[in-house]
Amino acid sequence: LETFEKLGVQQVIINNPTRILMSNLERRSDLTVHNNLPFKRISINKIDTLTRDLDNQIIGQDKAKTAIHRKLVVQHVRTGDKPLVLMFYGNPGIGKTEVAKVMAKSLFGTNKIIREQMSMTAGTASVEYFKATGHSENSFSKVLLNRQSNILLLDEFALAPAYIQTAFFQLFDEGKYIDQNFSVDMRNSIIICTSNFTSKKQMKTAISSALYSRFDAVISFVDFTPTEKIEVSNKIVDSYLKSGKIQSKYIKLIDINNVKEHVHQMVQHFSNFRAIRNLVEDMMADELIEKIERRK
Repeated sequence: LETFEKLGVQQVIINNPTRILMSNLERRSDLTVHNNLPFKRISINKIDTLTRDLDNQIIGQDKAKTAIHRKLVVQHVRTGDKPLVLMFYGNPGIGKTEVAKVMAKSLFGTNKIIREQMSMTAGTASVEYFKATGHSENSFSKVLLNRQSNILLLDEFALAPAYIQTAFFQLFDEGKYIDQNFSVDMRNSIIICTSNFTSKKQMKTAISSALYSRFDAVISFVDFTPTEKIEVSNKIVDSYLKSGKIQSKYIKLIDINNVKEHVHQMVQHFSNFRAIRNLVEDMMADELIEKIERRK
């Protein structure tokens, strides 16, 4: 600081300062320290846009969409620093993660989202990652500091060990994530936890009551109805044709209506998006095999 002063420097911008550095700077009476928030509070216009995007891109889950909309409005109008903390629960492959991705794209304009698989957290390495024992080590705090959207996705949060879950108390409550090296400002953020548990009772056995009470909403995702399964299968078929996932010379050989007809006959036996996607791929493969055999 003395060197900067001699050089006539009046303003210094520091990217991701450590807790120790910030503490030392804030103790100086001759300095004015400004901490700039990287993300602003989500506007009503953004919330309205998200509502339309969810309706257009997510099949079914009407009650879940309504609950998300309601809680985003609450987040907008309330004061204080607490982030919006949501728990999405229900069977796998019915839209929980996809909703989080749509939210990131709609609210922050990016597909990039911080996603942690909490069921894989265990042992010393995970403790060091989430609570950081050395400044040079990779850490969760560093990931948060360099985030490109203000949405955090914690998959299978209820399966994380209790000693890892404790790292999130202050984040859920005050919007701060603090480890030994950094203090990350997570105000205005949306934290989405997911669980494949199908009831609140199951989750309450895996998450402490103190932490569970910090969720702003625990939102149920329900299985697809028969009509929604057909919608999902049609969407998957159409996405394969438009996304460039299949070479154009093979697309010409596929009778799309025939593929959809066969998928519709079988789709009711499948329960989630991934299984339906596999069914669509198999029906397309069968269609190609038949056409190629005819050419021989």
